Amino acid sequence: MTIDTKTSVRLTIDDTSVKAASGETVLSAARRAGIDIPALCHEEGMAAWGACRLCLIEVEGLDKLQAACTTQVADGLVVRTNTARTRAKRASYLRMYLSDHNSYCEAPCKDACPAHIDIPAYIKQIEDGDFAAAAATVRKEMPFPGILGRICPRYCEPVCRRGEVDEPIAICALHRAAGDHAPAALVSAHPSGHRVAVIGAGPAGLSCAWYLTAAGHEVTIYDKAEKPGGMLRYTIPEFRLPESDLDAELQPLWDAGVRFVENVALGVDINPYGLLQAGFDAVFVGVGAWQTMPSRIPGHEAMLDALRLLRDVGEGKKPTLSGTVAVLGDGAVAFDAARAAVRQGAQSVVLVSRHPADDVEAGQRELAAARAEGVQIEALTEAKRVKLRKGGKPTALECVRLEADASGKLVEAKGSRFELKVDVVISALSFAPDLGEGDDELTLSAWNTLEANHYTGRTKSEGVFAAGDAVTGAKSAIHALAGGKRAALSIDAWLRGVDLPELEAKLALYAGLPYLEQLADAPQLGELGQRLAERSPVWLKMGIAADRAARATMPTLAAAKRTTSFEEVERGLKKKAAQAEATRCLQCTCPSLGECDLQRLGVEYEITSNELVRPSSRVRSITPRYEHPFIRRDMNRCISCGRCVRVCRDVAGPACYDFRGRGFLMEVDTPYGESLQLAKCITCGRCVSSCP
Repeated sequence: MTIDTKTSVRLTIDDTSVKAASGETVLSAARRAGIDIPALCHEEGMAAWGACRLCLIEVEGLDKLQAACTTQVADGLVVRTNTARTRAKRASYLRMYLSDHNSYCEAPCKDACPAHIDIPAYIKQIEDGDFAAAAATVRKEMPFPGILGRICPRYCEPVCRRGEVDEPIAICALHRAAGDHAPAALVSAHPSGHRVAVIGAGPAGLSCAWYLTAAGHEVTIYDKAEKPGGMLRYTIPEFRLPESDLDAELQPLWDAGVRFVENVALGVDINPYGLLQAGFDAVFVGVGAWQTMPSRIPGHEAMLDALRLLRDVGEGKKPTLSGTVAVLGDGAVAFDAARAAVRQGAQSVVLVSRHPADDVEAGQRELAAARAEGVQIEALTEAKRVKLRKGGKPTALECVRLEADASGKLVEAKGSRFELKVDVVISALSFAPDLGEGDDELTLSAWNTLEANHYTGRTKSEGVFAAGDAVTGAKSAIHALAGGKRAALSIDAWLRGVDLPELEAKLALYAGLPYLEQLADAPQLGELGQRLAERSPVWLKMGIAADRAARATMPTLAAAKRTTSFEEVERGLKKKAAQAEATRCLQCTCPSLGECDLQRLGVEYEITSNELVRPSSRVRSITPRYEHPFIRRDMNRCISCGRCVRVCRDVAGPACYDFRGRGFLMEVDTPYGESLQLAKCITCGRCVSSCP
């Protein structure tokens, strides 16, 4: 814009001298000078509207805040755009807009899932009755929906926004339903000519093998056990994961040509270097964490090893227990051991956890299941000593209560020492990978785990990758599966010549970017980088328009049968029940993620809490209109800024849109509520491009 010096004025905006044309608005002058003033209703080249009230500014000499889009420049005018007062007022308007915004930017459940499964997509497919498509969607990021649907800790459900209305969606039960009601399938790409060895047939190794096979590579899995599955087969009891269901989900691997070699141990029979020398192009190590770390608790020699106990149970030995059994730990292994002890004859079982009951490592699913079977929980408790009788058997467990100190660290509460009378103590506290006699090719961390890049699983040895519990220490199966998938994608890329160190550097840099920059820069990572990347979303607080609806109840084995058999407890949802549950999903997705001005401003003004959003608050609920070939009208997302109304009327000409109703009932629609085509739409798309 060229400014005529004869009619120009000079004003000060945020201590910057700005030259402007007489009759120009402060908003226009500021933007030309590179000073950002937010405005959602402003459309360049059109008359000021002033509806959104986000462009409010302080003008020296005036008490009230002024709208920058309607305030004209004047000589000597002094303006401040970013004061505490203007920011507070803008934030208040943003809270109002977001409180009536019946939509969401992206799904918290997908972000919380370690495998980042597209949860809204497969739930919508289940709602539509397409279980095969739902299973395929899950398998794109996690190969075994039926297995994980039975055992996953459900990191996704506590963050589900449906929980703000009534109860979270039964996400885990739904992806089990996808696995149960659709045949498992693995389609291999055209053979690549590359051979990859996978050491370890647990969750990480099986996941890695699945995605390598899908990419067309020839895979051979080595494991020290007789059957594949690792912890899935040998430590998770059948009352949680029946062996038949495990075998059914693994069958596509063998059908696709994956070879399994049993009774072969890392560091004893094989090592990565030897496999590379034997002709494999890459090696993946996912041996899990099968070694129980020595306890420092006095009397530890009398404790049973939880992993050994569960393995005996898994192999059909089923050792008999009696009296009171104490289990130390609160991970999945600890809870499985506790529930197995109930079935093995223990009169009572108590689980000793250092964490609060609502924060046990295994998650609330396992806590609830254990309590339902009579397991007692001693939360915020630490075992200090196992008291032994003559002969070396336990008689009591000496414990202390824990409390948080000023820094939040858990410490022993004064005078809290007490004893639990016990007959058996089972340790499930800490586990490490069993590397046999060790291998110089594998670098260990200070925690006795394998060192590998978080994003790619690449180790310091050329062509050797690692993931799962062997790298992270004992975590959940979904973490191991996610790690195996990332390693498989990375191995495939490495075999195709991708520079992984360069990609790792980009991913590390990306992880440190602010959220909005992550969204903007994601395309630069490429397809592989985006699948490996970790984002840090900012969760805005928005309104929800949904009627209360009961969460699906998982059918379970009768309580009287649970503790006397190893029969599966959770029976799974039938198709109709799964479809009904899927209708409760709020579908927290938006096609304009990262390109939405409302989202950008919500993040910039930190609208992560919102006192206007309450369970009883009224929120607009309008049926979306998709009758046009490419213009999708979803007025649940509308903030009534008027830009589409004005641009269609004053620029394009047809005047397809207008405001209807008042207050909370106001919406933008065609004049008589008809389709856009009947409203003489010329399909120019200006309404779409103008929407903020």
